[in-house]
Amino acid sequence: MGKDADKAVNIILQHWSGELNALAILSNNNISLYARKVGADYKLLRGDVFREGLSPQCQKMIMLDERWDDYDTVLMLDMDMFARKGIKENVFEHEGVGLHEPMQEGCAKKMHYMFPNVGNLKYSYWGGAIWKLDRELRQLLRAGIHGIEMNLFTDEFYDEGIM
Repeated sequence: MGKDADKAVNIILQHWSGELNALAILSNNNISLYARKVGADYKLLRGDVFREGLSPQCQKMIMLDERWDDYDTVLMLDMDMFARKGIKENVFEHEGVGLHEPMQEGCAKKMHYMFPNVGNLKYSYWGGAIWKLDRELRQLLRAGIHGIEMNLFTDEFYDEGIM
């Protein structure tokens, strides 16, 4: 447990803009149950919660906000993600930050070509479906946020690159 005996040390966040569709409702129900199973808090965030005017996908950057600093680890999941029936694994016990597949490698190369001063191929590049960040990394990333740079991603890469 965290600083407070009743407070979870981890939280799962999901974000949605607009009315929830059927898939988002199913994911919300499934992931909130999974959060309870692994002893994590759960919160569904709605609307422009990070920066007004950024795409809905970019709003997931809210996970870097200091309001989550009481949590050891924050997990942000897309609204089309599900915990498999009967799953025994706890995502918070696994190493790693997120998804890095061939699609992300292609996005990283495109971003580096389009914005050579923003992207660097030597560093990690995570897809936007799942991000799991500990407190130290969230604070480090938060310190590097520069508002105008966010606008580069909202129309082109969305969450594939903003982090």
